[in-house]
Amino acid sequence: MAQPVYFVRDDKILAVIRQTRTPATVDDLRQALQAGPTDTEVDTDITSALIGTIIITGIRAADTVVTVEVIDNLTDTNRTDEILAFGQIVCTLTSQPDITPVTFLRNGQPLNIPRSNGSLSEQPATAEDYRALIAPA
Repeated sequence: MAQPVYFVRDDKILAVIRQTRTPATVDDLRQALQAGPTDTEVDTDITSALIGTIIITGIRAADTVVTVEVIDNLTDTNRTDEILAFGQIVCTLTSQPDITPVTFLRNGQPLNIPRSNGSLSEQPATAEDYRALIAPA
């Protein structure tokens, strides 16, 4: 099965297709995001904005909503790498047909996350919120 995992190249979010034998779970997707790009992907200038910015400490799905608990290593919001990091998570998770929005918590509290337009919101996020940052296929 083809499973998109989103990483970064040239300040854009890019879908990298990973092959899996079974449908990916939200935990599988978390692991793929945290593992980062493969050596082959790195050779094509693919990176991850998650490294050094956001640590996922928990993830759970309820119906079509996924809630991600994070530790945010940044004190400044709206940094480009932070926007890309949240975009990677949201786009990867919502690439699953049964996942629509993604919500974020920090210390059990709703977290305002940056969208591609620079706004902050604690409302659930979708890939549409990062469309301006998604590289063409």
